Parts: sequence; C-alpha cells; structure tokens
Amino acid sequence: MKKLITLALVCATSLSAKAQLTNAGMESWRNLTSAGTNLEAPDGWFGSDSLALWAADYYGGGLVTLSQQLFEEGTTVNAGNASAKIETHEDLLLGIIPGILSNTQPQMDTANFDQSDPMAAIVYSGGTAITERIYYVNAYVRYETTDLLGDEHGSLSVQAVMLGQGVNGTDSVIGSGNVDIFATSGSGFEGISAFVSYTDNTSIPDAIRIAFVSSSDMDVAVNGSALYVDGVSLSPVSIKNTVKAAGIKCFPNPVKDGILNITNTNKEKLTLNVCSATGQSVHTTSFTGNTTADLSALSNGMYFFNISDASGQVIKSEKLILNK
Repeated sequence: MKKLITLALVCATSLSAKAQLTNAGMESWRNLTSAGTNLEAPDGWFGSDSLALWAADYYGGGLVTLSQQLFEEGTTVNAGNASAKIETHEDLLLGIIPGILSNTQPQMDTANFDQSDPMAAIVYSGGTAITERIYYVNAYVRYETTDLLGDEHGSLSVQAVMLGQGVNGTDSVIGSGNVDIFATSGSGFEGISAFVSYTDNTSIPDAIRIAFVSSSDMDVAVNGSALYVDGVSLSPVSIKNTVKAAGIKCFPNPVKDGILNITNTNKEKLTLNVCSATGQSVHTTSFTGNTTADLSALSNGMYFFNISDASGQVIKSEKLILNK
C-alpha cells in the first residue's frame, strides 16, 4: 500500500506574525445549520457540507439525502483537544461527494454546475491575508480508507493569490502547490508539506488559500474514507543555495542516542536551528566545519531543523525524528 507522500518540511527560526493561520490547531469550533441539517466547522475554517446539501436539494429534487461530512474529533488528535475529521460520502444519484476543509469561503458556481463533476463547480474567495511569500504549507494528517489497492487518497492544495489583480478584477493566482495524502501507517499522524511554486520571482501575494479534500481522485474514491487534519502552519522560507547545502550531511535520522552529527565542507560559520512541530525554536547551535548537536534534553517525537548561513539564508531544511 502506498505511503503518505511527505515533502520536505521547513521551519523558520520563529513563525512570522505575518504568516499565521486562525485556529491552526482546530481547537475552537462553531455550529451552523444548512438545509435543516446541523453542521459544525472550526473557527476560521469552512466545510463543504452546506454546498453538498444545497446541491442535493437543488439538483436531487428531494430524492437525495446527504449528511454531515466535517466533524470535530476529540479522540483521534495529533496535539491539543481536537482535530478536524473530513469524510467522503456517496449518493446513488450524485455519486461520490468528497469532504472539504478550507480557510476560504467555498461557493457554488451554479452557472457551471455539472452533476457528473460537482466538485468542478466549487470556487473559493478570500483566504488568509499575508504580506510575504509563503513557500510551504504544513500539516499533521491521518488518512483512513477501506481501499485495498492503495490508490484512494486525499489531498492538500494551496493557492497564493493577488486579490482583484486578474482580468476584470478577478483574483490572480501567482503560486500553487499540492500534495496527495495516502493511507497513514500506524496509529498516529504524519507530517506533510505542500511546496508553493510561484510564476515569477518578484510578485507578493495578498492571501494564501488552503483546501484539504478527503477524496481527490473521483476514479478511485471510496465511500467512508476519512481525512483527519491538525496543526496547520505556514513557512515563509525559501531554500536557495543548493551548492552550500550539498556540503552538509546530518545523521543519523532518526536520532537514537540524542546526538545529531553534522559534517560540513563549507568554510563559513553556519547555524543549526531545531524547531518543534508548532514552529517553536528548541535548540540552536552555531558551528564551522564538523560538529555535533546534543538533543538529548528534548522529548521524543518529530521536529524540523534548518541550517542557515551567515546572512540568515536557509540553505538546508529537513524533518527530524528523535527516538531515544
């Protein structure tokens, strides 16, 4: 069975105040009602339940009955007291209905609604305001499905936009990223990161849009598949100097005895910064040449580290597992 695809995760020395999501840990929730059905959503986030219920009522002629797809989950969590659970549902008339969790307000483009592909008619507006480029959107996820072939998967999709700067005042997408989320091994969460690729080297977005989807490929989607989301974060960091990075090796990973070895062929002074899963700096070491970092005081778990040069430019970044 396919593993969850995990891209390189980046942590900044501290997460910029310009790049923080509302309710990133899914701890605070609100109740709402749509088409007579009681729903819930994390504060600052939106689900697709109401759109699915609307489509079922409008196009199903009263013959379609859909239920809640976004839930506050208090047992299966990565950290804190809650995570968001997104479920895929199936109806005989409308077919597979994936669940969506987004930091933007989803809307239905009724003029272009196609019953065979209802997801294509969903459009998004707004997003989290930013004043700098975001290069990574990170999250802790868990994916559960009854698919035995290992093809069924969810996804994390990202758009960096300039609001109102497109044709006829539409929003202009200047950056995008996506990562597929396959069935999670073990009983816990896994860290993922979607890298945002930009169309040019200078434009600065106004907003970042994030969407988690419980079944992103309709051809292999399975009824009842569930995507759990927790601990979403943004990283305004770009790794540019691959020449310097090539001269640095960090091992072992996972770290078994609390000691991380670093070999370095670069001549200049570098800085190692280790971050917790929430982006908090927990260890810093400056070095020239080879060195070791004693991480034995840290608790077991997943961390991220970056190595920056004398100018502060991050030249290497990786996920780090501490398992003493």
